[in-house]
Amino acid sequence: MDLTSVGVEVEHHFDAPVEDVFALLTDVERMAGLGPEHERAQWLDEARTRFRGWNRLGERTWEVVCPVITFEPPTAFAFVVGDDPAHPSSTWSYTLTAEGPGTLVRQRFQHGPGESGLSHAVRHDPDHAQAIIDRRLEQHANNMIVVLRAAEALLTGTPPTA
Repeated sequence: MDLTSVGVEVEHHFDAPVEDVFALLTDVERMAGLGPEHERAQWLDEARTRFRGWNRLGERTWEVVCPVITFEPPTAFAFVVGDDPAHPSSTWSYTLTAEGPGTLVRQRFQHGPGESGLSHAVRHDPDHAQAIIDRRLEQHANNMIVVLRAAEALLTGTPPTA
């Protein structure tokens, strides 16, 4: 099953200037731990072109190398999961738009074309592939909103919104 069309996008409005939001979202070490799945991150080079991320989902843990593929202050940041940027397991991106004194952030997850836990699960249970995909996309969307709300709270010093 081709999963390259599988993705999800969420939006969140920050009550903070676009430059401040961009600085936080691109600080992967500071962003790690704000959500339920991504536990920590560490830059692998001084130029900040690659980082290692450590993740947990239930009892399953894994670490990944993530090359940065887009860095356009203050409007766009993206990275891929996996050592080969041409064949990642997924792509994660942020698009930021200034809205008055605030910022609209669109975060997107796009699967593939490389291997992932999702592609493995679908391959091993093809009769339930769509349910597996739907469940994982829902998890991603929920996690992304939690992370963006927590990031805004960290940036503005206010409690996360529900």
